[in-house]
Amino acid sequence: MIDCKIHRTVSWTAQILAAAILGQTLFFKFTGAAESRFIFTTLGVEPWGRWLTGILELIAVGLLLTPRAAVLGGVLGAGLMGAP
Repeated sequence: MIDCKIHRTVSWTAQILAAAILGQTLFFKFTGAAESRFIFTTLGVEPWGRWLTGILELIAVGLLLTPRAAVLGGVLGAGLMGAP
């Protein structure tokens, strides 16, 4: 694979953007914001589902910001977004 500055810059920008978006939602999940509680209550998994999702998102953020594990972070993040 060609390793050039443009590819690395685009990759890091995407990783940081994805980590920032996932990271923003953590505050609402861990503090028990009304919107977050409503969503997880509607799904029937409040509070353990909210906490589990928050922990998995936190792991995804860490993996996205780790160069060797960024792919795993992306897969985990995509899986969390695509889960029913």
